[in-house]
Amino acid sequence: MVRFGIIGAGAIVPRGADDIASNSDGVIVAVADPNQERARELASRYEDVKIFTNAEQLLSSSEIDAVYVAVPNHLHVPISIRALQAGKHVLLEKPLALSTEDAK
Repeated sequence: MVRFGIIGAGAIVPRGADDIASNSDGVIVAVADPNQERARELASRYEDVKIFTNAEQLLSSSEIDAVYVAVPNHLHVPISIRALQAGKHVLLEKPLALSTEDAK
């Protein structure tokens, strides 16, 4: 079972999150977003989900194996790198990066 944390709780996120939750090999265990109302709303769709105010808190949790990064495009690279450095697998919304240099 892969335990997912979701970083970002925007309007598009439930599409990907629902796919994770409906897979018998994945479970959503945490959501991080500075907008706590949005984080609570997303978390309420699933069972026993922890809410964090920022990505760093979520990434420091040993209860998370992988993250679904669903933040504004300019934050994809820095958050994904921090997630990988924290030993998490990363599922990233497109685009990977805003430039070829950032993608490298």
